Amino acid sequence: MRKTYPNIPQHEMDALARCLLPYIQKFYESEEGKQAFEAWRREQKAQAKH
Repeated sequence: MRKTYPNIPQHEMDALARCLLPYIQKFYESEEGKQAFEAWRREQKAQAKH
């Protein structure tokens, strides 16, 4: 079954991205974010081996 997505105008997507980006950057610069990213990388590496 194919998923359908709402037709969101590009300018709305851009505005949302501009709002969220600073929070995403702040999270990944934090110690918690760095640990989450490393855990994700290990998981991706493990999945690639299978």
